[in-house]
Amino acid sequence: MNQRSDKRPPSGDTADSFEKRWRVLFDSDSTWINICDSRCTILEVNQAGVDIMEADSPAQLIGKRLPDMAWGDLGSSCEAQLLQARESRSMIELRTFRGNRRWLEVLVVRFPDDPPGEERFFSMLTDRTQEKLAQEELAQRTQELAQIMRVNTLGEMATGLAHELNQPLAAIQSYIEGCQRRIANASCDKSDFLYVLERMAAQITRAVGTLNEVRFFFRKDDSRIGCEDINAIVASAVSLWKTLSSTQDIQFRIETATGLPPVMANAVQIEQVLLNLIRNAEESLLERGDEGIIPVISITTEKAGGNMVKISVSDNGSGLPEGGGIDIWSQFVTTKENGMGMGLPICRSIIEAHRGQITASNNEQGGGATFSFTLPAHRPEVEECD
Repeated sequence: MNQRSDKRPPSGDTADSFEKRWRVLFDSDSTWINICDSRCTILEVNQAGVDIMEADSPAQLIGKRLPDMAWGDLGSSCEAQLLQARESRSMIELRTFRGNRRWLEVLVVRFPDDPPGEERFFSMLTDRTQEKLAQEELAQRTQELAQIMRVNTLGEMATGLAHELNQPLAAIQSYIEGCQRRIANASCDKSDFLYVLERMAAQITRAVGTLNEVRFFFRKDDSRIGCEDINAIVASAVSLWKTLSSTQDIQFRIETATGLPPVMANAVQIEQVLLNLIRNAEESLLERGDEGIIPVISITTEKAGGNMVKISVSDNGSGLPEGGGIDIWSQFVTTKENGMGMGLPICRSIIEAHRGQITASNNEQGGGATFSFTLPAHRPEVEECD
């Protein structure tokens, strides 16, 4: 390797000995280090880069441009990220010589003494592939758990669903039997048939609406995280619960703050968290069973500190178990006779995957408990909304 004017040896050290020590550090570092020109063309590369890119020798990398090795059609994006990496660390995706995908955190540092037009850079790339794959696996598992919880929720709400479908079907059957009797007695005319058909159509619309709401709930995209209106998610969850719940005498008090920023969230998963918390609140109210108490579930949204939005679900039911004997966030721990003990742990997994927190506590007055969780608010200077 040629001596470089920009790598000056310390006082009392020869250039040759300093060069050798620098070469040992360069080649032994686990971080992929390149010396690149102003076009991101690799001039020198250490052994870590050869290993990460699954190359046979440094010669395969020397002369290549980093953007030209980008994964898929991300070349222009890679080049932009490399330019950004001159100021702060950035992430790029590259394809190895064996066709594998690598996620790399990159930092670019300019040689201090190079004249304009002849700039060279150190590009230091740390392999984050395993971390990225672990994050994707966690997201996949969270998505699968959310689907399980949705199925479980619908199962527990089956009585309400049957009620919502039985009423219009029973009405349609009654209309049909009435028409049959009138036809048999020759006591009806066209206007009678038109009235009955209109009523039947209304009942069919009602039944179809209920089924579509359930189908839409299960078919929503539960992988996308984007800018979402948390107040709209709350309204959707409450509407679905009122449609399918077999308990109709519980009052809802919704206090959603105005002017809240969008949250970075997956709407389906957050709606599922809300449904699970509402279900727990309803069960707590039924367990308390005081005839003199009006059962109430309150849901509030508000701005919280640290660029977060806070959502709370409260009830005036029986409250959480007192003492430290039961950890409600542990899997398979439940106070319900037929409970699975998975609802709250799944809720916590979903919220933590959204970079939020979920807490629970008994209310100081009026009985019952409050579950609160936070979600990150959209930051327009960092994130784009679809």
